Amino acid sequence: MRFKQFLAEEYTYSLDQAVEAIVARCPEFLNKSAGIPLLRGMKQSDTAMFFEHPANRPPRDSEAWFNWMFNAMCELAFDVKDIRRNAMFATGNYEQAEEYGRVCFIFPAGNFEFIASDIINDSLNTGAISNRIVDQFKKDGLPVNSSLLHDVFKFLREEYPSPHDWIVSGDDAETRDAFLRAIKINNDDEIDAPFDASIEGHDVHEMLMRALSDSGMNLYDSTNLHRAIKDGNEIIFYKSKGYFAVPLDLVLKEMIDGGERGIGSLTNYSKAYNFLMDRIHGSSRGHKENQADS
Repeated sequence: MRFKQFLAEEYTYSLDQAVEAIVARCPEFLNKSAGIPLLRGMKQSDTAMFFEHPANRPPRDSEAWFNWMFNAMCELAFDVKDIRRNAMFATGNYEQAEEYGRVCFIFPAGNFEFIASDIINDSLNTGAISNRIVDQFKKDGLPVNSSLLHDVFKFLREEYPSPHDWIVSGDDAETRDAFLRAIKINNDDEIDAPFDASIEGHDVHEMLMRALSDSGMNLYDSTNLHRAIKDGNEIIFYKSKGYFAVPLDLVLKEMIDGGERGIGSLTNYSKAYNFLMDRIHGSSRGHKENQADS
């Protein structure tokens, strides 16, 4: 889930300013999250901030073959291109968010789209995803394994740096060759002969696309944000109008300054979010009353 901090456009806010902006720009999130905090670990100042939605941001901690595979899977399953370069990653799990920096409450702005899994807690769990693709292949009678698939994606990426270009190419010959090259470097005689027999008369390009698409749809969902946050796994927002990040520390400081005692970050992040949401709801009611009076 960790990515370089490419922050082309960012804006700082006091807590009061952030509350007003969240009320104005994040009604869809406030409705769909239903009071459950969305979190992200960030390298950030003490102020609340607004960030533009990431665009063309290179992944840092994942291998190139995995990015290619994941992007192909999401394009086939959800019609989303190059998702790992164009997404904001968040979670409902405090400990997971804390691994990546200062814990912030996240509020996506405008209309947004996301995917999340109740199985995969972090998309960097490459084994769980590639194993699911292997299982899909075995349903078609292909005796492959995860190690071989990794090499297949490496070879396909050499010929098609963009998975989209591979998808639309219909290039069965190149896909078939990638499998045969992978079998050769893995020295897997037990796979070689059965694989040759099992692909006879089949479109291997189509078979791999089907395995990727089915895996994506089986592993990820894009419909229930409240459940996704509650599950505590990684949530991938691939479309939004940007997002607000409110540091937990900033909210805790506000609470302490207001007379709260015994405040600690881990044990009180839910309490801090409730405090923040009370401010947001109060501001929202104030807006509605002003509109009614005008």
